[in-house]
Amino acid sequence: MSNERDRILRLLEDGKISADQATRLIEALGSERTESEFGMPHTHFGPRRHFRVRTRPRDLDRIPDVVATAVASAMKNGFGEPGEERTNEFPGKRDLLVKSVSGDVEVTRAEEGRVELSYSGGMVKARSSGDQVVVRTMAGDVAAAMPPDGRLELEVVSGDVSVSQGSARVEVKTVSGDVGINQASGGAQVKTVSGDVNLADVSGDLTIETRSGDVELVPGGPVTGNLRTVSGDVTVALPKDADLVLEMDIEEDGEIEVDDDLPHEVLEESEDHLKVKLGAGSQTLVVKTRDGDISIRAAEEDRPEEQM
Repeated sequence: MSNERDRILRLLEDGKISADQATRLIEALGSERTESEFGMPHTHFGPRRHFRVRTRPRDLDRIPDVVATAVASAMKNGFGEPGEERTNEFPGKRDLLVKSVSGDVEVTRAEEGRVELSYSGGMVKARSSGDQVVVRTMAGDVAAAMPPDGRLELEVVSGDVSVSQGSARVEVKTVSGDVGINQASGGAQVKTVSGDVNLADVSGDLTIETRSGDVELVPGGPVTGNLRTVSGDVTVALPKDADLVLEMDIEEDGEIEVDDDLPHEVLEESEDHLKVKLGAGSQTLVVKTRDGDISIRAAEEDRPEEQM
C-alpha cells in the first residue's frame, strides 16, 4: 500500500492531480471502515409493535483490502493530464458503465436518446462500445445523463453515488460512500461496504446489501427482493394500501418495529423474527440485519405529485 501512496504523492508533485484529489486517493487506500460515518437519525412515528432481540456479541467480518489493487490498476491505464471541467456527448447510446477509484458520481435522466458526460477534475477516460459508454476515472467527479430505458452500472471505490430519474436497471458497487437512488422504476442492485443506502420512489426487484450503513426505502410502486445489512438500521416507509409480505430477521441485537397505523396481519412472530402481510401480500420483501433495528412505518401521504 505504501508504494501506491508514494505514486499518488509523485502525481501531486508533478501537478497531475490536485491536493484534494491526492487526499481522497490516500483516504481511499485506508478505507477499511467497519462503522458507517453517515448515520441516519432514528425517529419514531407514532405507536409501534416492539420486538426485543437478545444480544449475541460477535465481531464483524473485516473488510477486504481491495483499494490498493484498484489504484495500481488505474495508474497503468495511461490517463491523460487533468484539466478543467469537460463535457462529452454520445448520441444514440443508452447504457452507461462508470468505474471510479476516487470521486463522486451523479447520474440523471437525459431528455434525448444519448449519453451526456461532464467531468469535474481530471484523470478521466471515456469511450463507447456498442450501445454502452464506458467511463474510467482515478480522481475526479463525474456527472452523467442517460436515457430512461438504459442500463446503469457503477463501480466506485471511494465516493458518493447519486442516481435520479433512473434507468431501467441500476447496479451499484461501492467500497466507501453513500448511495442515493431516486425515481427508478426498473429495480436496483446495490452492494456497498461502508455507506448508507437511500432509495426513494423506486419500484421493481431490489437487492440491497451493505456491511456498515443504514438502509432507507420509500417505494414508489410495487417492490420485491432483499434488504440486508450487517451493522446498520433498516427503515421502510409503506403506503397504507401496500400489497406486500414482509419477512424480517435480526441475527444479534436490535428491535423490529411496525407502525400500528399501518394495516397489517402478523403471520409469524418470534423473538428475532417477524413476518407480516399487508393487503393481499402478492409481493415479498425480505429484510435482515445482524446488528441494527428494523423499522416499518406508514409513508407520508402528502408527497408531491411529481414524485409519485
